[in-house]
Amino acid sequence: MVSGRVDEAEAAEGLHTAVRFYTRKAERLRKRQAELQAQLEELQAELTKASTARDQLDEALREIVGKPTSLSSTVREQEAPAPAAETAATETRTTAQTKRAAPSRHPGPRQPAAVKPEDKPVELWREVLQVLATSGRPMRAKEIAAALGRPTKGKAGTSAVETVRATCKRQVKHGRAVEEPAGVFEIARGDEAVLKGVA
Repeated sequence: MVSGRVDEAEAAEGLHTAVRFYTRKAERLRKRQAELQAQLEELQAELTKASTARDQLDEALREIVGKPTSLSSTVREQEAPAPAAETAATETRTTAQTKRAAPSRHPGPRQPAAVKPEDKPVELWREVLQVLATSGRPMRAKEIAAALGRPTKGKAGTSAVETVRATCKRQVKHGRAVEEPAGVFEIARGDEAVLKGVA
């Protein structure tokens, strides 16, 4: 009888030890999870900030030079997959040219034509016009950002809203939108080209 009680006491002590061990381990894992989550949020904010800065600089450069930048051209080329037959033919010609050291017969890249602000490949420009054209009312930059599904809170939200506001300001400059009162934007009245272009 005594031996049975001793065995039960030892088993209980062992279970208590195991419970304490896994409790501490769970606490450490929860703490590590919180740290990783915080790091992930910081990285996401930095990524959004970097993407926003890239878009702003790219759009500003387009307005200055009046044509797509090399960055946008590269992005479009990467996003547009070449047909399989054309790709295979290009590879064959490249191999043959390397062996014969003959001049390339592959035509050079076409020079991109100058584009108007509304024809730019920057998606944000067209998306903002679409929201303004279909909203039926004046909107603030934060409302437009929310309608586009972009964040509006925290560091990421501040960056996204500022990008939308800068885009609206440029649209006002080009006559595609109006700002009245300050900070409130609306599609330019009677601008049928905008409605057709973003439909």
